[in-house]
Amino acid sequence: MANVESIRQKMLQIDAGSFQNLYDSYLYKTGYPNIVSLGGETGIRKTVSGIPGTYFIASNGKYAFV
Repeated sequence: MANVESIRQKMLQIDAGSFQNLYDSYLYKTGYPNIVSLGGETGIRKTVSGIPGTYFIASNGKYAFV
């Protein structure tokens, strides 16, 4: 199994769009099924500045912006 430092180094090497996709997948797999990705530009791995990258409605009915 990879150690924490190895994972940290690999995460520092990926671009912002790939990181957003990774984190959206993580959120989905940990129990947040209604994820909406706003902050990525379609067709490329870049994020859009100034808006949340992702949001979802939590089990309490409140919006969570990531």
